[in-house]
Amino acid sequence: MLSTLPADDDHPYRSGAWRPQHVEYDADGLDVEGELPHDLYGAENPQVAIRQDGWGARGRMKDAASTDVIVHAGVAVASFYQCGDLYRLDPLTLNDLGKATWNGKFPRDLGVSAHTKVDDHAGELLFFNYRTEQPYLHYGLVDARERLTEFGTIHNGFGGLVRCPPRARARARVGR
Repeated sequence: MLSTLPADDDHPYRSGAWRPQHVEYDADGLDVEGELPHDLYGAENPQVAIRQDGWGARGRMKDAASTDVIVHAGVAVASFYQCGDLYRLDPLTLNDLGKATWNGKFPRDLGVSAHTKVDDHAGELLFFNYRTEQPYLHYGLVDARERLTEFGTIHNGFGGLVRCPPRARARARVGR
């Protein structure tokens, strides 16, 4: 696929590493220089994680709320893709307003996944969370006054994490 951007485009977000990419590459077998810090071992695999604290969909993860930021009820809300707390910020000053509590009904045992959606007309926030054990997937609705008004289970028969590597998506499409 050819880019529709001019060849001499030098905008910082459309050039170099940021330029739209149309080909995916695997980078297997690269030489490793240095060593991983000991405290990073097992960071993505809770079966071998050294950390005993942390939480989220896989457990033993640090909740960084670094994946997504939306505005709901006049407050900026930052979330983490592995499910965790929602961190509230003043959208103009970025002052910390604390974690979302939804009047004590925040799903503390499951957290909330990133990529929440806001209905601007109704002022409602739709969210999902997931876990590695059944029931895998849940949804919730928070009204414009930051009250949890609905929370339920989605029975889908498989794990709730719907994002997967491109190869897995390709295999799924061809039935492998």
